[in-house]
Amino acid sequence: MNKNDPIRRTISLLLLVVGGVGATWLVARWITRPTPPPDLPIGSGLSIAPVPITGREERGSLTSMDTEPPGLLPGEEQLGEAGWPRIGAQFLVGQGEQWPFSAFPNGRFEYRSIKAGSFLGGGPGRDGIPSIDDPTYEDIPTATPRYSDRDPVAVLTIGNETRIYPQQILMWHEIANDTLGGIPVAVTYCPLCNATVAFKRTLDGVVLEFGVSGYLRNSDLIMYDRLTESWFQQLTGEGITGILTSARLDRLPVQVMSYKSAVSAYPDATVLAPEEELAKFYGKNPYRQYDSKETEPFLLNTPAGESYGDALPPKARILVVEEPGFETLPVIALTSIKKKGLIVHGQSLVVYVGSHASPLDNTVISEGRDVIQATVFTLPAEGKYKKKGSEIWGPHGARWDIFTGKPLTEGTPALRPARHGLYFWFAWSAFHPEATVLKTGWF
Repeated sequence: MNKNDPIRRTISLLLLVVGGVGATWLVARWITRPTPPPDLPIGSGLSIAPVPITGREERGSLTSMDTEPPGLLPGEEQLGEAGWPRIGAQFLVGQGEQWPFSAFPNGRFEYRSIKAGSFLGGGPGRDGIPSIDDPTYEDIPTATPRYSDRDPVAVLTIGNETRIYPQQILMWHEIANDTLGGIPVAVTYCPLCNATVAFKRTLDGVVLEFGVSGYLRNSDLIMYDRLTESWFQQLTGEGITGILTSARLDRLPVQVMSYKSAVSAYPDATVLAPEEELAKFYGKNPYRQYDSKETEPFLLNTPAGESYGDALPPKARILVVEEPGFETLPVIALTSIKKKGLIVHGQSLVVYVGSHASPLDNTVISEGRDVIQATVFTLPAEGKYKKKGSEIWGPHGARWDIFTGKPLTEGTPALRPARHGLYFWFAWSAFHPEATVLKTGWF
């Protein structure tokens, strides 16, 4: 769908409000037939070098959209293992595979790391859910009348600049292309996976702008970049089709908390302002009771057979530490964090910081039931740590604020926020079938 087609986009959004997830998928697939946008700036100076592979010959670099896919090495009839695209990319379109060439005419699907059967149309087509591309902001006094204390928000800090992204806005856009602290960023939210993830938008020196593809994989949002039409998996930040296959976006440590907690912890922050075109939808949840344990994940069991582990109920909320080297750490059920207050997990401090309204429970987001909120910092030194009220107490009398990690004792360095994610269990385990759970529990 053309992102500038307001009639078809409005129909898609109305379907979400009136009919919910199922009706949207059944009806909007017909209504929102994709049309490619005009004058897409493909290949304008993009040049990305291949990743060297130890012990294998490199097969050249890809410097333009006109370069042909590299040939296959012996034994690579299905999956490539070296050169460009990067490890795991499948080069040739197999007989009978279906790819959305009409919606993504410049997508170069001959480069990919996923099979055709591993994704499904989610309802609204390309840009049927409109990303925010020219964001505006408000100060806290101006924004506050729009939100309740319990409204869930995402908070991102870069340098000395902090911005609050209300989930009642992200619910209807899923991607906000922004610049914070001089860094181009994308703040994303996939309601179906309960996944709030922030990335840097610069890849190999090129600033990308992301849109909603209209497709899901393991129920998770597939983003696409408007320069090359490559697809990116929202939960992992990895390129999965196109010339940027297997490129990985740099994650940023984003926090999810209540609006009250955010404005208290970051009084100088700015708040993402509503988009006038969709203002009437904000505050409403089109996925009523989606986070109930009685409901199944939407469009998870694809033809390719992906599934999730049974260590927890599929909609159990978990926390995952996603710093380099932490890949083997078990995930933590949020109920365990609330019970403990603070958990030393590998080289990180996982801290319970309160609750916020679930954005996926009640039709009115601010009236959703309480869900646990937690944040993560890198462990500054070995020793004993505990949560005391709104503070973290550490060795040698050191104390920090539980939300910001700012030191409360003289001579104490600030805690460094750690990259982490708060997801539904099914979403994480579908992409990481080897995942284990530190503690079990429900919500």
